[in-house]
Amino acid sequence: MTHKLVMQIAIIGMICCMWFLLNYNINNIMNEVRDIKENQEIMSNEIGYVYDDIEALSNYVTYHEKVGHDELENNEENE
Repeated sequence: MTHKLVMQIAIIGMICCMWFLLNYNINNIMNEVRDIKENQEIMSNEIGYVYDDIEALSNYVTYHEKVGHDELENNEENE
């Protein structure tokens, strides 16, 4: 009788430990997923800034190429 009681207590104890370990692991995984999402958002913003910089630089170069060509044509017409 005491052997069965000891076995039942041991099984219940093992189940409780497994539940706590599983809960701990799930919390760790959820924290890592949250960190990954935050990092993904930060990287997305940084990529957006890079694209904005590239677009601004492209517009700058295009504008100056156009203005430079116009000035050359005006100089040639004036001569």
